[in-house]
Parts: sequence; C-alpha cells; structure tokens
Amino acid sequence: MTGFERVHRDPEAGFSLVEGMIAALILLFVILGVLPLVSQSMLNNLQGNDSTQQAQAAVDGAEEFSSLPFNSQVYAVPAVAGTTSATFTDVFTLNSNRWIDKAAFDLAPDGDTAQYTRTATIEYFGATGIVNDEENALTTPLDGALASANPGSFHFKRMRLRIQNERFAVIGSSSGSYDVVLVQTY
Repeated sequence: MTGFERVHRDPEAGFSLVEGMIAALILLFVILGVLPLVSQSMLNNLQGNDSTQQAQAAVDGAEEFSSLPFNSQVYAVPAVAGTTSATFTDVFTLNSNRWIDKAAFDLAPDGDTAQYTRTATIEYFGATGIVNDEENALTTPLDGALASANPGSFHFKRMRLRIQNERFAVIGSSSGSYDVVLVQTY
C-alpha cells in the first residue's frame, strides 16, 4: 500500500448542500414562529410587574390612610366654606424610588421620571349623608368649614385613591389605573 488509498463513499451518506439549505429554511420558519411569543412574553412580564407595583402602592396608600387618627390633618378637607373635598397628588419617581409631592416633582430640575401618579381625594360625611339604598352609598359630602368648626358633625371620612401608571397614560390606555375606595369611621 502506498500512503494514499482511494476510499469510495456511498452517495447516500451525509448531507448535500440542498438538504442543508432546506433544513436551515425549516429552522428559520420555526424561529420566526417562536420569536413573537418571546417578545409577547417579555411584554406580559413587564405589565404584570407594573400591575403588582400599582397594587402594592394602593395597599401602601390605604395602610397609610388607615393608620392615621380620624381627626388627622395629614389628609384633611380645608376649612374653607364651600369646599367639600381635598385632593392630594404625589408621584413615584424612578431615580429616587420614592413618593414625592407632585408640585415639588414638577419644580425639580433633576429630570427624574415619574413612573406612577397617586391621587387621593378626601371627603367628610355625616351620618345623614348615607342614602339607604342597596349600596348604602355616601352621597352628600360635608362642607370643610362646617366640619372644621364642628368636628362632631362628621362621622365618615372617604378616600378615593387612584394609582395611574404613567407609561399607560402616555400610550393613551385607560387600563393603566388602579382605584381603591376607603372609608374611615369615627
């Protein structure tokens, strides 16, 4: 034998170029079919995370409101004649990762971004403000000046809390808010 021998291969063995191209094309179709599922999965994960954070912000706001004494001035309707509610707005910032007053946020020059806006509306009600219907709804809020002059005149404090996801607000979706109503009794 010389150092070189001719080896005969079976023409059926291995892949031809055409077979390799067909396999690559099939693989490409499979990958293109799965790719939208991966991107949708990532979007769903982000939305789920946002929803969880919004729910937690609502719980935090509710706990803060509930932990205050009934006559606390932190969330109070101003003692101004004709005023039946007070609104407090703060934002959750991405850079500082905390809630700050919206007015202070708007004046801040640091360029921080608001992720959530929390709006709390406070109203006072007397026992006569309950409508005896199926829902026993509180319908007639008391004037802030009256409630301030006569603290015994109001027996219920209602807080409507809305957490708005600013990402959804930019997109224009109405599904980006989380609403909670709390009633504190005297």
